[in-house]
Amino acid sequence: MLTPNVSQANELKFKYKIDDSSILIKESSYSDLVNYYNMADYGLLFRKDETVNNVAAPTKFSEYALCGLPVIISDNIGDYSDYISKSGNGYVIRNTELIENESDNLSRYISHSVFDRSKMANSSKQLFSKQSQVNRLLAIYKSL
Repeated sequence: MLTPNVSQANELKFKYKIDDSSILIKESSYSDLVNYYNMADYGLLFRKDETVNNVAAPTKFSEYALCGLPVIISDNIGDYSDYISKSGNGYVIRNTELIENESDNLSRYISHSVFDRSKMANSSKQLFSKQSQVNRLLAIYKSL
Protein backbone atom coordinates (compact mmCIF):
# COMPACT_ATOMS: atom_id res chain seq x y z
CA MET A 1 0.00 0.00 0.00
CA LEU A 2 1.44 3.32 -1.06
CA THR A 3 0.14 6.21 0.98
CA PRO A 4 1.11 9.58 2.37
CA ASN A 5 -0.57 8.47 5.62
CA VAL A 6 1.23 5.40 6.96
CA SER A 7 -0.42 5.58 10.38
CA GLN A 8 -3.90 5.40 8.82
CA ALA A 9 -2.81 2.45 6.67
CA ASN A 10 -1.51 0.64 9.74
CA GLU A 11 -4.84 1.27 11.51
CA LEU A 12 -6.70 -0.31 8.58
CA LYS A 13 -4.27 -3.23 8.52
CA PHE A 14 -4.98 -3.83 12.20
CA LYS A 15 -8.76 -3.33 11.84
CA TYR A 16 -9.03 -5.87 9.01
CA LYS A 17 -6.50 -8.26 10.57
CA ILE A 18 -4.16 -8.23 7.58
CA ASP A 19 -1.04 -10.26 8.28
CA ASP A 20 2.30 -8.46 7.94
CA SER A 21 3.38 -11.04 5.35
CA SER A 22 0.43 -10.06 3.14
CA ILE A 23 1.03 -6.33 2.91
CA LEU A 24 3.79 -3.81 2.51
CA ILE A 25 3.01 -0.25 3.54
CA LYS A 26 5.27 2.41 2.09
CA GLU A 27 5.08 6.17 2.44
CA SER A 28 4.69 8.06 -0.81
CA SER A 29 3.46 11.52 -1.70
CA TYR A 30 0.41 11.81 -3.92
CA SER A 31 2.51 13.19 -6.76
CA ASP A 32 4.84 10.16 -6.66
CA LEU A 33 2.08 7.54 -6.71
CA VAL A 34 1.78 7.57 -10.49
CA ASN A 35 5.35 6.25 -10.70
CA TYR A 36 4.16 2.99 -9.12
CA TYR A 37 0.99 2.37 -11.13
CA ASN A 38 2.73 0.59 -13.99
CA MET A 39 3.92 -2.06 -11.53
CA ALA A 40 0.38 -2.75 -10.35
CA ASP A 41 -2.06 -5.28 -11.75
CA TYR A 42 -5.24 -3.38 -10.79
CA GLY A 43 -6.34 -0.06 -9.36
CA LEU A 44 -8.85 -0.31 -6.53
CA LEU A 45 -11.55 2.30 -5.99
CA PHE A 46 -14.16 1.51 -3.37
CA ARG A 47 -16.61 4.02 -1.97
CA LYS A 48 -19.77 3.79 0.11
CA ASP A 49 -23.04 4.08 -1.82
CA GLU A 50 -23.78 7.63 -0.67
CA THR A 51 -24.96 10.66 -2.59
CA VAL A 52 -21.61 12.43 -2.44
CA ASN A 53 -19.91 9.38 -4.01
CA ASN A 54 -22.69 8.86 -6.57
CA VAL A 55 -21.87 12.24 -8.13
CA ALA A 56 -18.12 12.11 -7.50
CA ALA A 57 -15.29 12.23 -9.99
CA PRO A 58 -12.35 10.85 -8.00
CA THR A 59 -8.99 11.93 -9.40
CA LYS A 60 -7.65 8.48 -8.51
CA PHE A 61 -9.79 6.94 -11.25
CA SER A 62 -8.27 9.16 -13.92
CA GLU A 63 -4.78 8.42 -12.65
CA TYR A 64 -5.42 4.68 -12.94
CA ALA A 65 -7.07 4.97 -16.35
CA LEU A 66 -4.37 7.18 -17.83
CA CYS A 67 -1.79 4.54 -16.86
CA GLY A 68 -3.87 1.85 -18.57
CA LEU A 69 -4.50 0.17 -15.23
CA PRO A 70 -7.64 -1.98 -15.06
CA VAL A 71 -9.88 -0.73 -12.24
CA ILE A 72 -11.84 -2.76 -9.72
CA ILE A 73 -14.48 -0.26 -8.65
CA SER A 74 -17.56 -0.29 -6.47
CA ASP A 75 -20.83 0.54 -8.14
CA ASN A 76 -22.40 3.99 -8.23
CA ILE A 77 -19.22 6.08 -8.30
CA GLY A 78 -20.22 8.88 -10.60
CA ASP A 79 -20.12 7.83 -14.24
CA TYR A 80 -16.94 5.83 -13.70
CA SER A 81 -18.64 2.61 -12.61
CA ASP A 82 -20.74 2.68 -15.79
CA TYR A 83 -17.65 3.41 -17.87
CA ILE A 84 -15.83 0.37 -16.46
CA SER A 85 -18.89 -1.81 -16.97
CA LYS A 86 -19.33 -0.75 -20.60
CA SER A 87 -15.64 -0.57 -21.59
CA GLY A 88 -14.54 -3.80 -19.91
CA ASN A 89 -11.48 -1.99 -18.52
CA GLY A 90 -11.85 -3.64 -15.14
CA TYR A 91 -14.64 -4.90 -12.91
CA VAL A 92 -17.56 -3.32 -11.06
CA ILE A 93 -18.40 -4.80 -7.68
CA ARG A 94 -21.72 -4.15 -5.99
CA ASN A 95 -21.24 -2.55 -2.58
CA THR A 96 -23.31 -5.30 -0.97
CA GLU A 97 -20.75 -7.85 -2.19
CA LEU A 98 -17.94 -5.89 -0.57
CA ILE A 99 -19.77 -5.68 2.73
CA GLU A 100 -20.83 -9.32 2.92
CA ASN A 101 -17.43 -10.93 2.50
CA GLU A 102 -14.71 -8.69 1.15
CA SER A 103 -11.89 -11.15 0.55
CA ASP A 104 -13.93 -13.98 -0.98
CA ASN A 105 -15.78 -11.67 -3.34
CA LEU A 106 -12.77 -9.60 -4.36
CA SER A 107 -10.66 -12.67 -5.12
CA ARG A 108 -13.00 -13.85 -7.87
CA TYR A 109 -12.40 -10.63 -9.81
CA ILE A 110 -8.65 -10.85 -9.68
CA SER A 111 -7.73 -13.25 -12.41
CA HIS A 112 -5.36 -13.80 -15.24
CA SER A 113 -7.43 -11.62 -17.53
CA VAL A 114 -5.41 -9.94 -20.21
CA PHE A 115 -5.99 -6.24 -20.61
CA ASP A 116 -4.47 -4.19 -23.41
CA ARG A 117 -3.07 -1.52 -21.13
CA SER A 118 -1.61 0.56 -23.95
CA LYS A 119 -4.99 0.71 -25.70
CA MET A 120 -6.72 1.49 -22.39
CA ALA A 121 -4.27 4.33 -21.65
CA ASN A 122 -4.69 5.84 -25.12
CA SER A 123 -8.49 5.79 -25.02
CA SER A 124 -8.44 7.15 -21.46
CA LYS A 125 -6.19 9.99 -22.56
CA GLN A 126 -8.99 11.28 -24.80
CA LEU A 127 -11.62 10.95 -22.08
CA PHE A 128 -9.90 11.75 -18.80
CA SER A 129 -6.75 13.80 -19.30
CA LYS A 130 -6.87 17.43 -18.25
CA GLN A 131 -5.19 18.49 -21.48
CA SER A 132 -7.75 16.83 -23.73
CA GLN A 133 -10.59 18.45 -21.81
CA VAL A 134 -8.93 21.87 -21.83
CA ASN A 135 -8.59 21.68 -25.60
CA ARG A 136 -12.20 20.54 -25.97
CA LEU A 137 -13.51 23.33 -23.77
CA LEU A 138 -11.38 25.95 -25.54
CA ALA A 139 -12.77 24.79 -28.88
CA ILE A 140 -16.32 25.17 -27.56
CA TYR A 141 -15.51 28.60 -26.15
CA LYS A 142 -13.94 29.75 -29.42
CA SER A 143 -17.00 28.62 -31.36
CA LEU A 144 -19.23 30.96 -29.36
